[in-house]
Amino acid sequence: MPQLMSTQIADLGERVAACEARLGPSTEGSSASISDRVAQLSSSVGEIYQRERRLADFEKGLGSLEGWLESEHASLSHVLLHGVAKKGYVVQHTEELREFATSLRQVQGLEKYIKTPANLPHGDRLRRVEAKSELCVGSAMRLHSLVSDTVEEYHSGIVEINAQLLAWNE
Repeated sequence: MPQLMSTQIADLGERVAACEARLGPSTEGSSASISDRVAQLSSSVGEIYQRERRLADFEKGLGSLEGWLESEHASLSHVLLHGVAKKGYVVQHTEELREFATSLRQVQGLEKYIKTPANLPHGDRLRRVEAKSELCVGSAMRLHSLVSDTVEEYHSGIVEINAQLLAWNE
């Protein structure tokens, strides 16, 4: 579950305090330590949230959105980055996208021709013509087979006659 802003700042304060305890205070010229400044930031954020209730509602909404995004294997920052990348892509490929949109409009205009009526006015006649065409194709294939056999017999006969004539010639 995503953390609220105040929880995140408190966690940051604890980590900074642990770092300061290990490494010592900051060497900057500031009189307050970093953990003190984080604590001040936390109280300032808390005051702003008290004044602006819309921020708390917005944060809760983001929390529920992040829960959904995590289940979709995304995060809010990734979605926002993808949004920027998508805008950049659109800007870079404006002309291609316009052409694609034009093509889609043309396809949409042709959709009315996709589904033909079930009962065409000449459907029965068309089926009879198709049946006759199949019969003609079958007859043509049988005729081709007969002609092919006849040509093979003719060829073998001519080869035998040629061989006989050569034999007599010798």
